[in-house]
Amino acid sequence: MDAPQFADCGPFLAPIVRPIIEECVPEDVVEEHGDSLFFIFMSARDGLRLTKHVRENFEVIILSDHVAPSKGEIGEGNPVFRYFMYVVLHEVAHAIRGHSSAIYDGTSPEESAAQEEEADSLATKWFNDWAVEVGCESITEEELGIAQEKNQDAMQALWWEAPPPQFPAT
Repeated sequence: MDAPQFADCGPFLAPIVRPIIEECVPEDVVEEHGDSLFFIFMSARDGLRLTKHVRENFEVIILSDHVAPSKGEIGEGNPVFRYFMYVVLHEVAHAIRGHSSAIYDGTSPEESAAQEEEADSLATKWFNDWAVEVGCESITEEELGIAQEKNQDAMQALWWEAPPPQFPAT
């Protein structure tokens, strides 16, 4: 298996995501899909254009900086790290199942909901199978709900607290 690809992730995040995939995603899934996954973290860049080669040959997964753990938050008992693990697994599930997008592919709300449920189910299974193997607590719906609410608040703070920029008339 070729390993997943990482686009300018800096020295910190790629070495964290790779073991999440290798340790949590079933080996047969990694064997079949690992080399088709292309992760992007924007913390190391101001912007990034995806080349035609990447767009046509990889399942591109873009992870938000606000879900990434800081160096002090790495560890299976830390809720920020646990949620980050879950997000990685959730997005890998979407990729390997070939899920489509309501925004970009015109997927119906019902189909989108079914795809989210499938990705949630796979991510939770993979996480909890790993948790049993290493002897840590399983992830619960309550834990996920708390983390999702916290991250929704973080996203809203980024966009809704500041007024939109005013550009000079041309």
